[in-house]
Amino acid sequence: MKTFSDGEFVKECLEAVAKDIVPDKSKLFSNISLSRQTVCRRINDISNEIIVKLRDRIRDFKCFSLAFDESTDISDTAQLVVFVRGINESFEITEETLSSISLKDTTKGEDIFHAVENCLRENNLGLEILTGISTDIIFR
Repeated sequence: MKTFSDGEFVKECLEAVAKDIVPDKSKLFSNISLSRQTVCRRINDISNEIIVKLRDRIRDFKCFSLAFDESTDISDTAQLVVFVRGINESFEITEETLSSISLKDTTKGEDIFHAVENCLRENNLGLEILTGISTDIIFR
């Protein structure tokens, strides 16, 4: 329950190992910042970069398919995960998790449809090149 607090522990371990393996360079490891804010910021930067790269690939899709999976988390909130598989003009296949969506109220078919529709809109994916949908969700 200590979010991103392991960075300082990892830093201490790195410094101890560096003293034994490369003692002349061990000072460099003490200059590394692994505070909670730094770790959180770096995780956000990596996440944003992944999103940008995926959206770049999505832009080149000639067709794509979707897969959905829905489950309930420990706080009794429904979580919908949307997976995308697309192919570009060079027949390069991209298969990634497109989004994870919390469904706050109900999980009727209409709710899932609107969540997926918003996800597609956010990622500039049009229904005109959608070729298939796979799910094991029972729509009510």
